[in-house]
Amino acid sequence: MVLERRYGSAYRRFRDWEAAEERLRSLVPKALEVLEKVLANEADPKLSANVALAVLRAAGLYGLEQPSKPRRLLLDLGIDPDLEAQLSGEAH
Repeated sequence: MVLERRYGSAYRRFRDWEAAEERLRSLVPKALEVLEKVLANEADPKLSANVALAVLRAAGLYGLEQPSKPRRLLLDLGIDPDLEAQLSGEAH
């Protein structure tokens, strides 16, 4: 029962990360449009460029690591997903 809760928690973290990543990536076209306007001098260059570049960096997840998707097999074998992450060198 404890392993199932840990698996569920790890899986929810993974799914939340995926959703956040997809939302950020969906902002990339808008950020590119802002950059195009800045390059064409149609917007406040300093503010627009800072915002657009921040979105582009975030969409690439610069400096961040995605949590690994927990494997159902580990739960079936009774292996704690957190233990697997520790053994593989992943941080939570």
